[in-house]
Amino acid sequence: MALIYSVTILILLAGAAFGWASRALGTIGVLAFALALWGALRGKLRGWGRALVTSLREHRKLWRSRRFWSRAGGTAALVAIGGLLVPWPITVQGAFTARPLLELLVSAPEGGVLAQVFVTEGERVPPGARLVLIRSFALERQAAVLQRIVDSLTAAEARARARGPTAEVRRREAERGAWAAEQDGVERRLAALALRAPVAGVVVTPRLEERVGRWMSAGEEVLRVLEPDSVELVVALERAGATLVRRGQVAALFARVGAGHSLEAHVTSVGAAVTEQGLVEARIRVAIKVAGLRPGVTGEAKIVVRQSNVWGALAWAVRKRIRSDLLL
Repeated sequence: MALIYSVTILILLAGAAFGWASRALGTIGVLAFALALWGALRGKLRGWGRALVTSLREHRKLWRSRRFWSRAGGTAALVAIGGLLVPWPITVQGAFTARPLLELLVSAPEGGVLAQVFVTEGERVPPGARLVLIRSFALERQAAVLQRIVDSLTAAEARARARGPTAEVRRREAERGAWAAEQDGVERRLAALALRAPVAGVVVTPRLEERVGRWMSAGEEVLRVLEPDSVELVVALERAGATLVRRGQVAALFARVGAGHSLEAHVTSVGAAVTEQGLVEARIRVAIKVAGLRPGVTGEAKIVVRQSNVWGALAWAVRKRIRSDLLL
């Protein structure tokens, strides 16, 4: 038992070292690991080789017997047929990050002072709900001046009408209509400063109330609202086989949440944008209630690109290790 335990520990350590070397250095790392392993076990390998040669010499009659080779051939044939019949998926893997599916930036349409805040971080808001109020004193003064002008022109038009339908009435009416249209435009700009939620969502901007009294420039972000019910997993695919990923393929996901959380989903879209970790991004939409995920969670994804058998999967793994660029 002690021997089995020691051998198991050594195999696990060797596997971990091999995985790190292959991920960090690629083919060079695999070769370096093989050379280091050869250097460490060279003496034992030679001893095992001599023992094997001695065993072959001692059992020469057994190796030359037809019965032995018929059994070995039958076993090899069974293994080969079994490898062809046993299904095995060919997968492409990569790390993913959960992002909000829809995150909207609510910006200031005009420059002004943030006067009031009606929501807090984490609050769920319906479409059209009041979020903040921005005051533009210049627009307010302009609206007041235009209101006085329109009122004055309205009174002048009324006096002209009292004298009868003349050209002055038409002139006063046209003049009042032009100023009223300009007033309406300013009033619309003022109404737009009362920012409302464009969609149902959750406010995610922290400490929004601390911004009251701050000047907001036109186009500056005031707050953010995200859709709370779904997240999008952005998978940065590895080079090998990345272009074989298609919409609708099954993906096995392992999220680093607590002790770990696994689930299955389908690829919703594939983008050819270059990323830091891979050449292709796959996007997977999942419901938060089902997956238990939240924006910012990371994990690993394995996407099944096609079904094969044991030998096909083995050949794929070898080719992926040696020349991943050939599998793009």
